[in-house]
Amino acid sequence: MIRTTEKIHYQYQEKWQNVKSIYQNLESPLDPKAPIIGSVCVKIREDKVSPVDEFVDARIVFIKDRRSENWLALLCTDLSVSEEEVVRI
Repeated sequence: MIRTTEKIHYQYQEKWQNVKSIYQNLESPLDPKAPIIGSVCVKIREDKVSPVDEFVDARIVFIKDRRSENWLALLCTDLSVSEEEVVRI
């Protein structure tokens, strides 16, 4: 699960953005009752000291929180795994 903070950024659409702004750029889901809101592919740095031009591909999956109207974000670095599988794991 991804922490929703202003300090952590992901490269999405050629810009470094936090998870809140990525969520705001999502298209609305086709089925409003579906648990998965959407997913996006992003790039992240492996750690703070890794070179600026070396990135790791990842997927952020946005889902509805069962207990409230809020949303949760899950990060997966294996892009071959489906959105449903990311939620299940």
